[in-house]
Amino acid sequence: MPRNIRMYEKGRVYLVSNRTVEGLPFVPCTLINSFLYGIIARAQSLHSEIKVCHLIFMGNHYHMVLVLNGDPDALKGFMEYFDGESAKVISRLRGTIGYRVWAKPYDAEAILTFDAALNKIVYLYLNPVTAGLIDSIKDYPGVNSWKNLINENRKRTYRFLGSAGLRSLPYGGITKKVTRDLLKEKHSNTKFRERNPLILHPFLWAECFPDGQGRSKKELKDLILDAVRKGEKKCREARNGRPTIGAHNLSRQCIHKRYKSKKYGRRSICISTCVLLAKQYKEEFRDFVLTCKEAWLQYKETRTYSIWPPGAFPPPRLTMGSLFV
Repeated sequence: MPRNIRMYEKGRVYLVSNRTVEGLPFVPCTLINSFLYGIIARAQSLHSEIKVCHLIFMGNHYHMVLVLNGDPDALKGFMEYFDGESAKVISRLRGTIGYRVWAKPYDAEAILTFDAALNKIVYLYLNPVTAGLIDSIKDYPGVNSWKNLINENRKRTYRFLGSAGLRSLPYGGITKKVTRDLLKEKHSNTKFRERNPLILHPFLWAECFPDGQGRSKKELKDLILDAVRKGEKKCREARNGRPTIGAHNLSRQCIHKRYKSKKYGRRSICISTCVLLAKQYKEEFRDFVLTCKEAWLQYKETRTYSIWPPGAFPPPRLTMGSLFV
């Protein structure tokens, strides 16, 4: 039985996030961005049922708002591929191969209401502003989907560069020369030649809620922009004239910088602005867990096929051998 039971449902919106054990490896610069965008684009090409709506990468964690538009296994495959490949790249660039990158398995919280989804999207874009890194999300140099929200038709393609042969970065800021030399080397020796499109769907999430269906893209865009601008204004007032770190200084940070996060609290299985919906979902999840446990006990005792509920991930079937006399 897996340690963390997950219940995934088709047509559901999820807030997916994860945090590194230590350090600030996601330096918002061209080098790190190129690897991360390449991994996300390839993960999308392998798992087309996953629709990425919004995302942002901070120094040691990320947030993505996704729509599961198919087989529940697709979300598991998408996230395992992304976390695995990004961990390989970070380990090699930091020279810490063999050490754990992620503090724990990724969190995937089901978003149950339109207002909850809107609040999380706004929170996502305000993350670097509230942290005092930049004055506005439009200036953030790290991996994010803000420009795709402003221009939905923005097209980008990326090559998956992989982690093979990557050497550890030197201590100090990631300079333009280091970026140019390393990317040139990776583009020449990677076996992946095709460019995968990075396809983002900034308004698809609204179609998963009754309150969002029928709303125009312009209306949804204005809702997000207005809330983000108000949030940025509050952050400026709270800073009271204190300067931010700024985009240039952020992009010149050292990938080996030491940092230990204190935010490892347990997340809820769902996010909702409606108490009744949240209660109903948690009851469904408890029933789901009990059904999984019963199926697991049957599998342990018999080592034969057992019926698992939709959205569960049963253990692989045993390979049975035949004895020919």
